[in-house]
Amino acid sequence: MIEYPLLTTLKGKKVHIPGRAQLLAHYDEIFDTEVRCAVQKARSDDVWGNYQGFTIKLGEIWFDAIIPRGEKVNSDAPDFWTNYSFKVSTVNNGSPISDCAK
Repeated sequence: MIEYPLLTTLKGKKVHIPGRAQLLAHYDEIFDTEVRCAVQKARSDDVWGNYQGFTIKLGEIWFDAIIPRGEKVNSDAPDFWTNYSFKVSTVNNGSPISDCAK
């Protein structure tokens, strides 16, 4: 469910996580308490989107449908939303979220 490279913050710096091994090595830092809380508490009303994709609440995670390069897409097709899997592309960790305060 992750699109690599994953954009996130480690030790105060924005970094791209290139693959699964690196994600697992830093999993608890990337998906910190605040991010996990925001995801767990998110409701359908909290999801919104723009040209960057979809997010929850304050942008804790960003995700979008991943369409293979070169594929022609028909967004009017009845099965458009089920043809492509959604993957997380950004995790904005490291900052406290008001309704997830410790």
